Amino acid sequence: MTQVMYVGVTFTNNSPYRSEVPIVSSRSLDDDRLFMIARSEVDTGTQMFVNSLSRERYLINYVYGFSSDGFSYFLTTQLRGVGSETFYSKLVRVCQDDEDYYSYTEIPIFCTGEGEAGGNFEYNLVQAAFVGKAGSVLAAELGITAQHDVLFAAFSQSESINTNTPSNLSALCVYSLKAIRRKFMLNIKNCFSGNGPRGLDFISPSYHCISTRMRAISEEFCGLPVNTPLGGENPVETKAVVIFKKRLTAVTATAIVDNTVVFAGTAQGHLKKFLVKDAFSAIEYGDIIVDEGFPINKDLVFDTQQMHLYVMTERKVSKVKVHQCSEHKNCISCVAVRDPYCEWCENEKKCGPRTQCILFDVNNTHCSYNVHDTPVGRTTESPLRLMVENIPSGEVELLCVYTLPTLTIVLNATRHEYGVDCLTPDSEKLPRAPVGLHEYTVKLSLATIKGSELAATKITIFACSSYVSCTQCTNSPYNCNWDLVDSICIDAAGQDNTMIVSNTVSIEQDKKMTVVCPKLLAPQRIWVPAGIKVNVKVKVQGIRPNMTGKLYCLFKVEARTMAVAGNFHDNVVRCDDAILNYESSAPMMSASLTIAWDEWKRLDNPQGVHLKIYKCAVMASDERSCHLLPKTYKCKWTTKGTCEHQITRVNDSETLTTIDSVELR
Repeated sequence: MTQVMYVGVTFTNNSPYRSEVPIVSSRSLDDDRLFMIARSEVDTGTQMFVNSLSRERYLINYVYGFSSDGFSYFLTTQLRGVGSETFYSKLVRVCQDDEDYYSYTEIPIFCTGEGEAGGNFEYNLVQAAFVGKAGSVLAAELGITAQHDVLFAAFSQSESINTNTPSNLSALCVYSLKAIRRKFMLNIKNCFSGNGPRGLDFISPSYHCISTRMRAISEEFCGLPVNTPLGGENPVETKAVVIFKKRLTAVTATAIVDNTVVFAGTAQGHLKKFLVKDAFSAIEYGDIIVDEGFPINKDLVFDTQQMHLYVMTERKVSKVKVHQCSEHKNCISCVAVRDPYCEWCENEKKCGPRTQCILFDVNNTHCSYNVHDTPVGRTTESPLRLMVENIPSGEVELLCVYTLPTLTIVLNATRHEYGVDCLTPDSEKLPRAPVGLHEYTVKLSLATIKGSELAATKITIFACSSYVSCTQCTNSPYNCNWDLVDSICIDAAGQDNTMIVSNTVSIEQDKKMTVVCPKLLAPQRIWVPAGIKVNVKVKVQGIRPNMTGKLYCLFKVEARTMAVAGNFHDNVVRCDDAILNYESSAPMMSASLTIAWDEWKRLDNPQGVHLKIYKCAVMASDERSCHLLPKTYKCKWTTKGTCEHQITRVNDSETLTTIDSVELR
């Protein structure tokens, strides 16, 4: 195929010939055929259309396009189906050697993040994205090398369930293109094995996938004139590296030595800087006001030296430096900012770009004055050992000064051979961590009795009590343990002999034993028919004997909550009979699931196990589409001319929920 440009467009009624414009196409870049469809035949070619019945009501929003390893991709937001009213994000892909678009495939892309009260939440609307390279640390976490492509994408939650308007709840997710290619291959293999419908009925009728004799479908598969176009249901998904309450509108990334830095624009006109620590976490280390109150446009572009970013809003273009190393005048402030661009150049006594230090050391992140690298618990008075050079003589009385936003705490310093020890302040004097955070920083100064400041640094105060679940508590980077009796997270240094869950052991009546948090286990989704009496069964882990006699199952559907008793046996909680339904006209509805004991103490749900309630009659309006629904839904066409669930009462939901959830998720 000649040099082409891939174009994705949303349908509009702007002209009488608008219906002749394909949603996705390859357009020639040859001078004599500039922007014409690269190849066009009667039934094939390098173009794809939405059918005339769906054209005006099934609108696809194309957010970002990119190429990688012989394929071209689009990130989109669209309805979950022709009859749906909810939106999600999908990846669209075509093979660059495919002159007929037989390889046209779509699969969902999910970005989930943990909420303040635990559990996973889907950020369903992709807002911006960038494909680039990761630093070696992140690349190793993703199971790739630094030469492989990585997708950085910003997502938002919908303002409401039936809108594609983004809210201010945002998340940043990272995907390797290696994982994305594999997920496309698995979806294609599944269809070519004859499993499920082909999908994409907004393009052409969604017939059942045709089984072929092909057994060697690889990641480079470029399609055949069968099972095309294809809409896979198995998503590529990951957890967010960071979530926050500002809408992201732009994103780009770059590798700095071993590190990965992400720059993200917000709807408020700010440019945020993130250091991606691993595949599931990042820290924000900078925030620059570019154009207050005006959203940052999607495209963030580096200059040729990658020392500046061109950032655009509705009313101006700004050239922004990627670092402000020179603003830091001493080693402590240079290192404390945690900017991967910056390094303290000891020979030159200045903070500058890492590669410009005369004696550059990638591991040099310490100064001659430093505090021991352990965060301090808010509720525990523990000594901090400060290593200080050039300390005044022993006749000078020294003080440890903690500076907080609303008060200053002064304590005596105790000298040692290499510096001083400082006790941490009484917990009653320290503020609580801000809502949604688990730590905060405090300025710690070493001063003389006369008030002269000798040196200063920042220390981290962590608050175990800010963690609301056992999993959060025991997986925290701090010395926190979970008290099962009171269902709270406590500082390990202050624990007694009550029932405690720590990172490695349980302390119960002075006996140590390996233990885990009481929690729900996969499958992530449990499929339940609406209006049918069912027994929901959930696998659990870590249940103690004193918890089994008072279990409850809580189902929250729309704004209603239902509670039924639960019984525990053989690592499974079986909920009593429940009839779950919803008022919406949607074919499916998510419902939260909570297992509680002792009335209010909840089992953890780190994997976001939840219910998917479905209505056969809404998923299929005619006999043919009813028969094409996956058999595990147990939908059948009735003599009344409706698609209904074939079971009117279920006494044992083993085949209805547990097995169905494995096959359908």
